[in-house]
Amino acid sequence: MGHYEASREMATVELQLVTNNHARAQAYYMIGSAWLREAGAASDKGKLQAAEKAFREAVNLDPHYDSAFFNLGYTLLRQNEREESNAAFKEFIRAAAENPESGRGFPLSPKAHVAEFSIVDSKGRRFSSESLRGRFVLLDFWATWCPPCIRAFPAIRQLSQFFPEDQFLLLSVNEDVDSQETWRQFSRANELDWIQVWDENSKLYHAFGLTSGTNLSLPRYVLIDADGFVRQIYSGTDQLGLVLGQVVRTVRSQYPSSRPVP
Repeated sequence: MGHYEASREMATVELQLVTNNHARAQAYYMIGSAWLREAGAASDKGKLQAAEKAFREAVNLDPHYDSAFFNLGYTLLRQNEREESNAAFKEFIRAAAENPESGRGFPLSPKAHVAEFSIVDSKGRRFSSESLRGRFVLLDFWATWCPPCIRAFPAIRQLSQFFPEDQFLLLSVNEDVDSQETWRQFSRANELDWIQVWDENSKLYHAFGLTSGTNLSLPRYVLIDADGFVRQIYSGTDQLGLVLGQVVRTVRSQYPSSRPVP
């Protein structure tokens, strides 16, 4: 709640009391989070560097601590360290898949069959429920007015490149229903270089029954298997590490020898 120094002091005391690596990693995570939040929109260089140092301590102590990898990637991005940031977000995906939490309810069983649909991406390519068969697909429903959607993009970008395209495709589906131009401008400005689709009148969103009314709940993620069945629908309240970890686990269950694309 803005008591950044007090939070760091409490975490520092905890470091002196705990003995196992995960607990120590959690303390460093709290220290890093306090520095990151205190850095604010001004991106204070000294505070960001202090946050980076704490998050690096956390992931060194616990290589499965996916949230710490995510915040490390975000901190590096705030410092315009793009290459290192990309590497941290890729490690976030790896750690999320190895985190025991992502094994909750696993394996994900096939649920309802996907309703027929046809969409066109920003490059004019057409994708349909039929043409996507034979590989796993993650639909990422988002909007420019949704901060959690946008915060997830650096990890989403890495996930889009994580597996070969004949095994997995990620489609980000925009829900700015009032203006296609809003979506196009945002996509260009933020270099959204994976598959981008504008969902006119939220037809695709409603086809999956993601809301019972007219108000959209975002982000939403829909995992579809190679046979055209929905394996899981995630909401914005689900932790991103759980979502991406289960996606990677599910794809690897079908392709055990698959390795991340370099």
